[in-house]
Amino acid sequence: GRWDESVVRGDPRGFLKRTNEFLRVGMDGIMRGEGVATQSYCVFLHMSKLTAVFFVAHLEARRRRADAVPCTTLDLGGFRLFVSSDRQVFGVAQRDIPSRRSLGVVLRGLQCLAGLPRESL
Repeated sequence: GRWDESVVRGDPRGFLKRTNEFLRVGMDGIMRGEGVATQSYCVFLHMSKLTAVFFVAHLEARRRRADAVPCTTLDLGGFRLFVSSDRQVFGVAQRDIPSRRSLGVVLRGLQCLAGLPRESL
């Protein structure tokens, strides 16, 4: 489908940027339920807990590399916040992490999604 052609099949280094562009063009204006302002689109990635730990560790390592070079900013294709259903939170900058109350809304939603059968996703 369009997702596979537009996002999945391509250089892994551009995955987040392609995802953000796909959502900006294809999903603009679709919003249901209570929202949390993240200044980014929200994507649900279904992965094991171990994969989520490695994913967040990878993001942290990328931030450390960017921080080590003066005048370099971390570019994650427009995404600024990553939250796992088991409460791992990564923000490109501290200001990207929502309030504790808003983060609770995000976590409850993620935990509901994580509990759905995989074929429902």
